[in-house]
Amino acid sequence: AAQKELKALEQPEKDLEKADKAIEKAEAALAKAREESTTAERVAAESSTSASDASDLVTKVRADAERNRPRDSTVDLFDPPDTALVDDDLPGAVAHRREFHPHESPPIMWLPLVVLALGAIGAGALNLPFNDSTHVLEHWLEPTLYGNEHHLGLGGWDKVVLAGIAVVSALLGIGIAAAVYLRGRGDRKTIEQPVLAHAWYVDEGYAAVVGGPGEAGFEALATFDQAAIDGAVNGAATLVRGSGSRFRILQSGFVRAYALIVAFGAVGLLAFFISRATF
Repeated sequence: AAQKELKALEQPEKDLEKADKAIEKAEAALAKAREESTTAERVAAESSTSASDASDLVTKVRADAERNRPRDSTVDLFDPPDTALVDDDLPGAVAHRREFHPHESPPIMWLPLVVLALGAIGAGALNLPFNDSTHVLEHWLEPTLYGNEHHLGLGGWDKVVLAGIAVVSALLGIGIAAAVYLRGRGDRKTIEQPVLAHAWYVDEGYAAVVGGPGEAGFEALATFDQAAIDGAVNGAATLVRGSGSRFRILQSGFVRAYALIVAFGAVGLLAFFISRATF
């Protein structure tokens, strides 16, 4: 009985020890949770700061781009463009293209033009407008025209005057272009009109016609060609092939079949003659 009473007195002490250990574990878990919470709050604060810095950087870049955006469509041929904002991202091959100035095309481009120019000079020399003896091309073609050639109402000197006007106009245009673009004199805005920047709207006109009513017309022609032209040709071939496949059963190659057809034909002719003789 004494031992039982002693064990009964020791049991509360053991329960108290277990409770103390449970309290210690709970306090450790609480401390760990507080530490993780503090870490999460610090990461969230750093992320918020990074997002704020990124937003400020984007706003700054947009403001710089808007401030440095060119307000004029003209570009000075002698000053390189401002690339300060993108210099760090440009490849090294850009360095040798820093010189921006008008220059002659490479030989692979201007040599064919020289050959064509010499050919044009030679072609023009075949029929000079000075006198009758210089009309080489005209006299050379006389045998093929049989005297039906058209004679212009302008004399030789009239043609010379018109040619002179054309040459002077070309030289004047070249001089104005050299003064404005090479020497920097005059205002480029008076020359570079929108109609010239759009090449007289020729290409845009072609695109509008071909991409609009032209495309619809081409599609209609393609549909007509496919349905009517190709349909007629393919339909004739289909008709011949179909009728041939139907009538070929009559050409079986058996003599008895041909004799039967002859017999039916004879009976038909006999019936025809009897009907004509009777009625």
